[in-house]
Amino acid sequence: MTIFKGENVKAHVRSIAGVCSLSIALCVVGVSTTAYAAGSGYGNSPPPSAAAGGFHKVVTSLTVGVGGGTLSGFAYGAYARIKIPRKSLRRAGEVVVTAGPPHSIRPGKGMKVVADFSVVVLNPSNGVKVKGKFNPPMVVTIRDKSIVAGDHVVEVTSVGHSKPIAAQVSDGVAVISFTVDPNFAVVNG
Repeated sequence: MTIFKGENVKAHVRSIAGVCSLSIALCVVGVSTTAYAAGSGYGNSPPPSAAAGGFHKVVTSLTVGVGGGTLSGFAYGAYARIKIPRKSLRRAGEVVVTAGPPHSIRPGKGMKVVADFSVVVLNPSNGVKVKGKFNPPMVVTIRDKSIVAGDHVVEVTSVGHSKPIAAQVSDGVAVISFTVDPNFAVVNG
């Protein structure tokens, strides 16, 4: 294995890539990550708006363009599927889904969390939260056997504070349309 360092890395990679594309072969190129790092996906820390509400575990993330997409993940016994419709984002965004243990999410007095997820869209170039509304709205479907008809969904705005939001809730499922980054909790009480 040859390790290339310094300014010649790009030239060597282009040269190897050209050879690989001309011959049908498998080429593996290693680049020292101490010298070069780029676009490796989202890290392990939740976005600040999610962490502030108690959503500390990064469940999944995906860079989604204006063509839309879908991502899903499991956490704490619940499943979330996020559908991003075509043109919902004006530019590509890193959609980061986080969750917290339901017992640690504090939406307000008298409410018990049965399932929760946070969805945040970040600029993939600089990690800053994307501003503006999603149009058309994104849709999250949360599935958890603890959800029952009569539960409701709140947006956790900070620890101990939340506001009710419109959702379709039935046994095992909550479906929410949203136009801004939310911290969702399905609650009873």
